[in-house]
Amino acid sequence: MKIDSLDSVTIALVGAPVGKGRPRVSAWRGKVHVRTPEATRVYEEAFRLTAFGQMRGRNPFAVPVEVLARFVFAPPASWSEKKRSAAIAGDIPHAIKPDIDNLQKSVLDALNRIVFADDALVVKIFAEKRYGQASLAVVTVRPLAPEELV
Repeated sequence: MKIDSLDSVTIALVGAPVGKGRPRVSAWRGKVHVRTPEATRVYEEAFRLTAFGQMRGRNPFAVPVEVLARFVFAPPASWSEKKRSAAIAGDIPHAIKPDIDNLQKSVLDALNRIVFADDALVVKIFAEKRYGQASLAVVTVRPLAPEELV
C-alpha cells in the first residue's frame, strides 16, 4: 500500500501556542470536580475547529500516524532588534515555558477523533519550539505505510 503526501493533513493556528494546563481538582458538597484550565480549553477548541475544517469531511486516520509539530513564538517586544533577529534566525533557542511536552499534549488532545481515530495511533512524534516572526503552531499528521513501521 502506497500512501502519498496528499494523504497528510496540515493544521496551522495563528497565535501563541498554549501548553496543556494542569487540571484543577476541587471538592464541593462531597463530590470531586476536575476542571481543565480555561486557556487550555479555548486553545484546544480553536485547534479542534481548525483541524475539522482542514479535514474537509474526511474520516479520521485509522492507521498508525506520525505527527510533525512546530511551535513558533514571537520574540518579546522588549528585546533589542539585534537579539530579536538572532532569535528569529534560530541562534537563540526558545528554552522557556511552555514545555514542549505540554504543547504536544494540547495539540494531540485537540486532534483526537478528528484527525486520527484514537491518539494511540500516534507512533512517531517530531516536535520543535522556536522563535519566529509571528506566533503560531503548525502540525502535520501523516499516515504511515506498513513498510515504514518496521
